[in-house]
Amino acid sequence: MFRVQFQCVSPSVYPVRVEPRPARPRRWTEECTAILVNLIDVTGTNAVTAITLADGAERTVRTTNVLTWTHGASLVLPTGANITSAPGDYWTFRGHGTGVTRMTGHQRASGKPLAQDVVFSVSPFVSSDTAYTNGATVLIPHGLATAQLLVQVMMVCQSADAGYTAGQVILRGSGEDQSNVGVTVVFDATNVGLVIAASGVAAVNLGGGYGITVLDATKWKFRVSAFPY
Repeated sequence: MFRVQFQCVSPSVYPVRVEPRPARPRRWTEECTAILVNLIDVTGTNAVTAITLADGAERTVRTTNVLTWTHGASLVLPTGANITSAPGDYWTFRGHGTGVTRMTGHQRASGKPLAQDVVFSVSPFVSSDTAYTNGATVLIPHGLATAQLLVQVMMVCQSADAGYTAGQVILRGSGEDQSNVGVTVVFDATNVGLVIAASGVAAVNLGGGYGITVLDATKWKFRVSAFPY
């Protein structure tokens, strides 16, 4: 366990202590003149479970290693969950009453927000380009073990068709039109299913007239991305 301790011994100056907590707790004492800066480096790697700050006192901490700030009753974090720090991250803490310290600010070295650590706890799935047949269903296993997904379906041109060239990508929605063409996307905790209409999948014809044309199934493949949330 790791404890960052700030101890007030004067009404106007808050001296600071950063220490690894040994097997048995001990209290460090320091004169106010020993520490006159507001920026403290934390060089350890053990989880921080508590920070002792006088009510209203504020300190900025820079981490030089990877460590975990542990959310709890005494150390309150803005995400409501533990936060992993990286070297070069800056964190601001403020005392809020007896035994309670809150994280009130942060600046990551990477520039990423805190929410990003929470939202995507599993890496997104991206399929290989998958062939399809008109009037059939394509099942693509995603391996994410959840149906709470944001799914994006694309069609990737493999060879020239309807004015499109190889490598171009069309973003697809889900549904059919009155000409019995289209694709319906259905998914569960195991697969993303692409239900292809009997007459195929249509798109705007870039080769002339910009009307709707059915794509040649031999010249296109589907690519699926799935993002857990």
